[in-house]
Amino acid sequence: MIKSIIEVNLPKLASKKGAVELGDRSAYIGASDIGQCPRKAIMSKLFPQPISLEQQIVFERGHLAEDIVHESLLEHCRENKNASVDAQYEITLPGNRNIKAHIDFVLNDFANEKRTVVEVKTASMVTTPYDSWINQCIFQQGLLLLEDRFETGVDGYVLVIDLKTGAIAEFKVDYDEIVFNELVAKAEWLLGQLQNSQDIDFDSLPLYQSILCGYCGVKDSCPAYADKGNVPDDLKELIVRYSEISGQIKPLEKELGPLKETIKSYGPFRANIDGIKASYTVNKMMSLDIQTLKKNEPELAEMYSVEKEVERLVIG
Repeated sequence: MIKSIIEVNLPKLASKKGAVELGDRSAYIGASDIGQCPRKAIMSKLFPQPISLEQQIVFERGHLAEDIVHESLLEHCRENKNASVDAQYEITLPGNRNIKAHIDFVLNDFANEKRTVVEVKTASMVTTPYDSWINQCIFQQGLLLLEDRFETGVDGYVLVIDLKTGAIAEFKVDYDEIVFNELVAKAEWLLGQLQNSQDIDFDSLPLYQSILCGYCGVKDSCPAYADKGNVPDDLKELIVRYSEISGQIKPLEKELGPLKETIKSYGPFRANIDGIKASYTVNKMMSLDIQTLKKNEPELAEMYSVEKEVERLVIG
């Protein structure tokens, strides 16, 4: 019962909250659009995909992380009267209100006349931030500099929070005016495509492949995704390295298999041989014969069947 209530109402609440904070995202180009694949940015606006409950819950994790950061920043400002924080700070490109950014947090330091962009990401811990995160932060910094409230510049940080482990890391982003101007040009091009969508040749839209392709909602019609041989150079290097290591392991696995069976033939044992702990035990356990269940009780099998995502990586 409770699950069905969540399934019905969570999307409603998310839609209302998004409309208040971000407005109609299909009508403008935002900072997060600029940093991602151009094809995805355009097609996601023109052909929005339904969001599953699982995806919505993942999005809510992001809001939870933002709440954690917001409360901490508010406490900092209560203790430091020369500081204030703006959440979901909206800022537009001068002369074009359809190119804008909603910055997670802007920390204002009045004593040093400096502002700091804080872009919060929820993800498994990374050692280096993704390029799309860096570009998003640089674009936000550039817009703040154009606003010109303080003279001493704008700092930028990408804050990564892993809600599974509780790990947190920050990455300082140095402002780059050349990159900012390139991002502005990209934003203007994206907006032009969006406003003249009737003339778009979807098959020739620029692509940018990255680790985020697996999460793309329009990848099924993407030419790069359909061409299994077309992968980024960095992924090619990883595949080659995997193949090299796998090639070294496979001969050892062939030797280990018979050796393992021979050892097991001696029966259960426990031993400590020169510091090497070894044991072999045989236990009984109950398991479900799903095939027989489906044959004899198909309705019961269907009732308790659950859909799971199965990953399969084949390299060799």
